[in-house]
Amino acid sequence: MLELPMKNIRLLLILILSVVSMTAVRSFAQNNSLKIDDSCYPSYRQADSLVGTDSFPALIQEFENKAISVDDKKAQVLVYVLKLRDAKATGPDEKVDKYYEDLKEVAKRLDYLQYYFFAYHLRAIYYYNHGFQAKAYRISEEMLDEAVAMDNEYGRWFSARNIADLYMDSYKLSRAKEYLLKAVEIYENTENRTIKVQAMSKTYMDLARCDEFGTPDFEKYLDKALATAKVSTDTLTVYFYRACNSVLKKNIAEYNKYKEICLNNTQLKRVRAQASVDFMMADAAVSGDWDYFLEALKGLNHHEDLSFVTQLAAKYGNLDAVAECYQRHIMLIYNSRDHEVQRTIEQLELKVENEKLNQTIIRQKESTNRILIATSILLLLGALFISVSSLYYIRRLRKAKKDAEAANTMKTRFIQNMNHEIRTPLNAIVGFTQLLIADDELNEEERQRYGRYITNNSSLLMMLIDDILDISDVDNGKYRLAIGKCNVEEICVNAMNTVESRVPARVAYRFENSTPEGFSIVTDGRRVQQVLINFLTNSCKHTISGEIVLSCSLTERDGYISFAVRDTGEGVPPESAEEIFNRFSKLNDFKQGSGLGLNICRVIAGKLGGEVDIDLTYGRCASANAKGARFVFHLPLKSEFKS
Repeated sequence: MLELPMKNIRLLLILILSVVSMTAVRSFAQNNSLKIDDSCYPSYRQADSLVGTDSFPALIQEFENKAISVDDKKAQVLVYVLKLRDAKATGPDEKVDKYYEDLKEVAKRLDYLQYYFFAYHLRAIYYYNHGFQAKAYRISEEMLDEAVAMDNEYGRWFSARNIADLYMDSYKLSRAKEYLLKAVEIYENTENRTIKVQAMSKTYMDLARCDEFGTPDFEKYLDKALATAKVSTDTLTVYFYRACNSVLKKNIAEYNKYKEICLNNTQLKRVRAQASVDFMMADAAVSGDWDYFLEALKGLNHHEDLSFVTQLAAKYGNLDAVAECYQRHIMLIYNSRDHEVQRTIEQLELKVENEKLNQTIIRQKESTNRILIATSILLLLGALFISVSSLYYIRRLRKAKKDAEAANTMKTRFIQNMNHEIRTPLNAIVGFTQLLIADDELNEEERQRYGRYITNNSSLLMMLIDDILDISDVDNGKYRLAIGKCNVEEICVNAMNTVESRVPARVAYRFENSTPEGFSIVTDGRRVQQVLINFLTNSCKHTISGEIVLSCSLTERDGYISFAVRDTGEGVPPESAEEIFNRFSKLNDFKQGSGLGLNICRVIAGKLGGEVDIDLTYGRCASANAKGARFVFHLPLKSEFKS
């Protein structure tokens, strides 16, 4: 073996240690929150602070040159993140779409896939903020589809969180909760470090907001939000909701404690823009100053604030204030969700005015041509031509006017109908709540019965509001399907359990299943369940004795699975068999309901490639002396779904 002198060995060791130390310095020169090369970080901060300004192009070029020169791949991806953010701030659409594609390509090529999905997020927010909500939903759903196709856990988590944010902003809380729970499930079961470093306080806070104040889930998620809060604004948000929860529970001491904490914090307006108004209205409800309460109500323009003050009015026993709150809530839903319908009405009204002007011009031409008719056959033919044109324009005018009046009538009828329908369950909820609170001599059986009345009317109220939101989504093109493999029996049993509390005492309630055990179909199970719940609810309204039966069969129509609900109620006359599927159509105006349920069922069936109809061979449809009705939902086993 070759032996080296000791001096040479020492020199060799020094050289090795020098190389190792230089490598270590190079590897750990990332002492910043983004974990990019420290020499790049100042350039990033400068460019980031001037996004959306005229100075941005020069600074982003400087940052890009620096990132390339030090071969920092993450910094190179962040160059395109900033470019897309700048396009989002300045527009136009083409620029946003270009940098969206560029960021996806660079992030995928350099293996920073969290920014690949962030590109979807920025583009969706851009279109959402510019009034293209339906397009924003489509972009977010494309992100989720891409994450599933790539089997990327972070992408699925981020997509669920992003879609939940859009639903929260449009106050579709049940849909938002569905995606928030998916995000929590992924977070709690993952080992992915990129997901694990995410702050979860806002997610738990949003889950609490999806539930009613005072419920166990609300308080559970609020506690989790506080436990996971990493910044002071998250803690302040928890305190705000605890103050709201305390005043609704009539724990005034606790309410005052959290209120003072919130009002003494300068960041409160950033956390909740109208928090001070919420507190003043809560103080008014506690003190009984309902004049101030109703005046302040006019300034609220957010669904969540209105939901809170509605519960305040109900809790402190002012039925008129509750009705005013709900009426404003409905108007806000109409104005925010049906702005496209309003724009259509405005366009039709403008068209009517233009046609009136055209008609005036035509009449002037007719008057002139009448004088000239006697002078020439040619002028006679010209006058005839103008007369024909006049009739054409008049017909167009009448049609435009009729369309505008019909749209306006539908709006008025919608608001009046909802105002009437919502007051009925509200009266019951407030009345029985006051009985429970005021009458100490009620026995346990009476308390349970009144509690059931309150629960049933609360469910009815929620169904009315869900119908309004679903119809709005259909009209705005936001109605989306979640297709997956679903167990048929599970869908039916869940639907029956949902409606069971509304079944009259003298009515037998059962399920007949002729499909094989464990039989499954590929569809949107939640939407199928919604159709069955509407069928069963209809039967409960119109059946006072006899039976209500939900059945499921593969033999009624070849290639289809058929869900049917039959009852022994008052039935439907054959001449009304088609009319009942129209919006706001009700055979009995004294029965509770919005008149939207069966119309929504038909819409859902169409989107799933199926059909909803009433069986003309059964009950009153078949014979005037017979009772009962049978509603059928035929769903193809191989469906073509419609967006």
